Amino acid sequence: MGALKQSNINRFRNRGYRSYAEYLASDHWARVRRAYRDSGRPMDCAACGARPIELHHRSYSRICGERLNDLIPLCRGCHGRVHDYINANDGQVVQATPAILRRVFGWTKAETRARMAPFDADDGRQTIL
Repeated sequence: MGALKQSNINRFRNRGYRSYAEYLASDHWARVRRAYRDSGRPMDCAACGARPIELHHRSYSRICGERLNDLIPLCRGCHGRVHDYINANDGQVVQATPAILRRVFGWTKAETRARMAPFDADDGRQTIL
């Protein structure tokens, strides 16, 4: 995981989680993963199509109150590549924006728009509780 802004760290600590790892092991995160799975959204890696997937936070700004469109499925290898990029940039990049994915995976702008379209759907704007 890349660097989290202090405000985001405070958000999950204020909800009773001592660390990001503890949050990912929580019942809430299990509900988030289940809601994603049950949503009918893609369950294969957005980058390479592989399975199984891990859910990557496109943004940490709503951590502990994620929306479906805050998440993108990536296989372990591609997820690692995204975080390697973030870490190589001293954690200054903390979200998998289309521009970051384009850099990491070498996509064109058009390819990036097409690959990201399923994750930007309006039905993904409701907060998962």
